Amino acid sequence: CAPPSGSLFALSTTTVTCAANDGTATTTAVFIVSVVDTTPPRVRSEADPRYLAVLSGEGPFFGPFFPGAVSPDGRTLAYWETWMGVGARVLSLVDGSAPGQPRVLLTLPESEMAATSTGGGVAWSSDGKGLLIAVNSRDYVPQPVPDAAHLYTTLRQVDIATGSVREIARKEPGHPFFPIAWDRPRGISAAVEWGPGGFATGYVILRDGAAPVRAGLPAVTLPVYVRAAPDASRVLMWSFFAEDPRAVYVWPLAEPAQRITLEAVGDERVVAAIWRDAREIVVSLSPNAN
Repeated sequence: CAPPSGSLFALSTTTVTCAANDGTATTTAVFIVSVVDTTPPRVRSEADPRYLAVLSGEGPFFGPFFPGAVSPDGRTLAYWETWMGVGARVLSLVDGSAPGQPRVLLTLPESEMAATSTGGGVAWSSDGKGLLIAVNSRDYVPQPVPDAAHLYTTLRQVDIATGSVREIARKEPGHPFFPIAWDRPRGISAAVEWGPGGFATGYVILRDGAAPVRAGLPAVTLPVYVRAAPDASRVLMWSFFAEDPRAVYVWPLAEPAQRITLEAVGDERVVAAIWRDAREIVVSLSPNAN
């Protein structure tokens, strides 16, 4: 076999090819070995090497897109506990000022699951007292194609103090929402809408008491990062697969038409971009291989 029997495999997916010969003919078989890390992630602060908490859940489902978010003041982590074969149903909080076990804030019924496959699944309100979450039906619309729509998909607001939940948007059937921000004082929420294949199909703005307003997104095939600033004033978007790999897009939360484009200089491309605070963005660049 190649790799040979007894080989050690790295954390990845490896194709193994084996051949057997009985003296007259050779038979070849191919199979895939997947090695995943099931160690639950641990949380610590930047200034203290000691761990605050061990997160419940199984490692593979944290993937490259962590299903959670840090509060605007940087003191509390909200995240969906994810489990193999079950998905995410439990929303928990980790308080950085009181190390210990995560506190369960919300548990979904067995008929529902959090929309975490596109990353995130939760966004903080600008005042740090609430969460915007995306929840889908566990069942899908029957159809003989992949990426079938859920029976329904929703956006909901959660008040942390009381645990009360309010649904603000629903699609029947529908593909998942991706929560972006909840400007609670102004009564504005925003989310990205996803379609078949995990591609973003639009940006939706929801004002309290008003109908949703939808807008287009920059020309990208698969947004890698779409997040709001800590105060929910602006939205940042970049994609490794954008038509212009040098670009980072920024727009006011409720005014996507006022989008501006920030571009790398020279023969470089953006490989990462995050909010440092409400006014600054940190961008990582690399040589453009294309």
